[in-house]
Amino acid sequence: MGRKSDDDIRMVHDGIQRLERLYLGLLNRPPTVRELWGSWSAISTRSGMALKLLSVGLSREARSRRGWMGRLLRTAERSPSAPAIARRVVTAPAIHGLEFLERWRPGIAACEMAESEPNADPAPSGEHGATIGLTLVGYLRADCGLGEAARSFARACVAAGIPIVGDDVGYQIPCRQSDDTLLLPPVSGPLPIDLLYVNADQTLPTRQSLLARGHTKGRYAIGFWHWEQPQIPRRHHAAFSEVDEVWVPSTFVQDAVAPVSPVPVFKVPHVVSVTPSAGASRERFSLPRDRQLVLVMYDFYSFQERKNPQAAIAAYRLAAAQSPSLGLVVKTHNSVANLQSLAEVRACLADLPGVTFIDETLSRQETWDLESCCDILLSLHRAEGFGFGPAEMMALGKPVVATGWSANMDFMDATNSMPVRYELKPLEQAVGPYDAGPLWADADVEHAAWCLGQLAADPALVARLGARARETIRESFNPLVVGRQVRDRLATIARWHLG
Repeated sequence: MGRKSDDDIRMVHDGIQRLERLYLGLLNRPPTVRELWGSWSAISTRSGMALKLLSVGLSREARSRRGWMGRLLRTAERSPSAPAIARRVVTAPAIHGLEFLERWRPGIAACEMAESEPNADPAPSGEHGATIGLTLVGYLRADCGLGEAARSFARACVAAGIPIVGDDVGYQIPCRQSDDTLLLPPVSGPLPIDLLYVNADQTLPTRQSLLARGHTKGRYAIGFWHWEQPQIPRRHHAAFSEVDEVWVPSTFVQDAVAPVSPVPVFKVPHVVSVTPSAGASRERFSLPRDRQLVLVMYDFYSFQERKNPQAAIAAYRLAAAQSPSLGLVVKTHNSVANLQSLAEVRACLADLPGVTFIDETLSRQETWDLESCCDILLSLHRAEGFGFGPAEMMALGKPVVATGWSANMDFMDATNSMPVRYELKPLEQAVGPYDAGPLWADADVEHAAWCLGQLAADPALVARLGARARETIRESFNPLVVGRQVRDRLATIARWHLG
């Protein structure tokens, strides 16, 4: 009797996991308690699961998401509950047909679901079934892009139920350390994986600092790296000896690291989650109320030569001459140690009327509020390792005009934004950590100005791009989707390296 009871419990547990994967794959969310209860009869038989797949995949909620048909077919093709002959005769040919149509109807085949496929592994566990967790080492309180990236990663882990503790090494960088929004649940005992959320050049110094502080080294080390050139410099190759594998946030960085890496390189995108204050207003930032505001923003520590605000200002100047309803907001921070760069950008703005210039380090909440108060993001960067600015504005349903090259093209296309034409040119002189020689993009200023003019003249275009932009970010960069990718990879690490 006890054996039968154990088997019944295991069957129910497995069924609930199958339902959770089904809902996440088709609806991008887990089932509610009510939905679980209503699906009780579907968890015990193949026919019941097949019917549930159809009912969820054909629901109004599923069909409201772009690419729903491809997502349903791909889920059916990989579902063990679907008859083999149906997968072979119906779903496989239909998927091929949708992939053919993809060139005319981008998104119809739902190819993006491959990374959030509902046939994921269970929660990562080691040889005795204990859940595998990690120690996140990074700039956890830093008011900068790398700080927000580390915090977004932690939120993904929490959403996916991955045990995680933090070790803040923000003292290694010069920017302000004031973000206390990361709250991690308590975890008992040491965790076997160290995730060093610092770039390659800081990996060895970080490891040495941890050892000097008595940090117990984990059994497996992952480096999370960013880079903004097509190749990672040879001087950074020594960092490979400190990690067992490398994670990167974009295809662009993966292509820069993987060809020279002696260890595996995996893409794990950033979580993009933006929640403006209910009372966010233009008055808070002294912004004009009667303008369609174009936002240009960057951190001086990210190097002005790479962010290329001068080109963005030139594009705005051309557009505003034809579209007087436009206004410009330039947001910078960390100028104290970059006074020459500050003077250069001020000189570009000196004769341009109606510009709001904000040189201040804002909290993350204040940054979201500012973004929500603007209408368009303009970024004519030469290269990005991810592109939080464009991604956050897209999450808010705002149109983005940005250089159509590098990491931001993981989430930008002509259906959800306005990628700007460019020409690739070798970097003539070294800029900070970036060597002379590798290619960077030189954005077409006139094309960017034309894009701004189109947005100024066509409210329907603004609404259409904004809606698709919001959908793109919500589907592929939310905490659950990214967290499941992390959980699946940790399960593989546990199975092969920590078992």
